[in-house]
Amino acid sequence: PPPIHIMVSRQTYFHVGLQDAVMRLYKFAPPVLSFRNMTIRNEPDPGEDSGDDMDGTGLSTAESTTESSNPAESLSKTTTPDYPVCWFEDEETHIALRWHLFVGVLYDLNLGSADKKVPWKIRLHFSGYPNSQILPLDDSSDGVWTTVERTFKNSLKQALFLQYGSSKVAMGMTKQSHERIWDSIVTSNYQLYQQVNSDLQAEPKTDNELRFLPVRLLVDAKPPIQRPCRVCIDTMAGTEKENTFGTLGSLLQCWIPQFFVSDPDGSVKPESSSTVWAAQGIKIPLSSNLVDLWRCLCHPDHFLYIVIRTP
Repeated sequence: PPPIHIMVSRQTYFHVGLQDAVMRLYKFAPPVLSFRNMTIRNEPDPGEDSGDDMDGTGLSTAESTTESSNPAESLSKTTTPDYPVCWFEDEETHIALRWHLFVGVLYDLNLGSADKKVPWKIRLHFSGYPNSQILPLDDSSDGVWTTVERTFKNSLKQALFLQYGSSKVAMGMTKQSHERIWDSIVTSNYQLYQQVNSDLQAEPKTDNELRFLPVRLLVDAKPPIQRPCRVCIDTMAGTEKENTFGTLGSLLQCWIPQFFVSDPDGSVKPESSSTVWAAQGIKIPLSSNLVDLWRCLCHPDHFLYIVIRTP
């Protein structure tokens, strides 16, 4: 099949943002036996007309039309029970992409350096699932789509627990609120997201109003680092206590001291000039206030993802 070019939001997951492409390419996958439905799906006839008009470049014009349509139209298809188990691979590095991480985080980890250019070439697989490299994605019970949605909701609940120090806020969310936040991710609708999130992420005025900051630190291809992160709202209030951070630099120097060190004047710098760090694809000054970063650059699950790429 010809390649498909798609603009995907940083704030979504590959299985969500590439849903139409997955279903389109699924018909080209080798025949597989589905034990859940007890059916065998055969390969399509090579001579069968797929119904797509091809232009001179080999790119299906039907694919271009599909991907440029209104994202809200995909909402009615989000509960399809036939979403196949599949996984995505970086064509250049041959690294299996972690489906439970947001697209923007994966891009920063795999293609965020200055010498890399878009488009990001990704290969889609329907077989040979790499269970030793990424989390299992089994559709035998709830289905792939439900698994991805449940993973997001659990991450959001964890972040809310850290923010408020209890599960009261997360448990108090209505089913409608959960559905609206998930729908906002599916349709890339920021206004819909803010209708619910404005109450969940109110601006803290004192240290006690924000118990812990939801932060995940990703260093290269290693598992995320997540530790208690108590913040100091006023970075000029005095000396930072243990596990209390006011700036990005103070957090990095404490969590990964092998990559970030302190100068005699108290400022933080990278151990190597080749070390690169970013949040939402932006290289952030190490003196930046952590709470401001979290409020402006956290992902829909309320976690601030900081990506570190080492030499």
